[in-house]
Amino acid sequence: EKTKVKFSKKALTANGEELKGATIKLTKENGTVIKEWVTDGKLTEFELEDGSYTFTEVSAPDKYQVATAISFEVKAGKVLVTGTEVKGNTIVMVDKLKKTPITHLSTPTTQNIEKMRALNTSINNTLPKTGAGASLSPYGIFMGLLGTLLITIELRKRRKEN
Repeated sequence: EKTKVKFSKKALTANGEELKGATIKLTKENGTVIKEWVTDGKLTEFELEDGSYTFTEVSAPDKYQVATAISFEVKAGKVLVTGTEVKGNTIVMVDKLKKTPITHLSTPTTQNIEKMRALNTSINNTLPKTGAGASLSPYGIFMGLLGTLLITIELRKRRKEN
């Protein structure tokens, strides 16, 4: 007796739509090819006899990575993947998007370097004056006079006491 098995080829995206353009191969455990097809964006269904099979993506659609093959078993009207029954006898293979390589930054041109130099020289390179360079001598003179005054007051107090 044969069992209806559905094959789904989805994208690993938010909406997880069925993918078109993936080349798929279905083989028996001994390597015999049972079916080969190109996905059309819809579930594909076959009737299979009891046994072990492999669902393999030969080539992925543009912008997608080839998915890992899925081994499964058809047994007494059920489909099992790694010993676990598959809901609705539907095997779902998911493709991830290819990683987009980061393009390297272009080498600076002489023209760009000159523009940067012009920008750097046009900026006012003087810093705000926050007291740097201010003369400290008036403060020094004031502190010296204050010290002299305090000493004089103290000496006068001592003389009066004696």
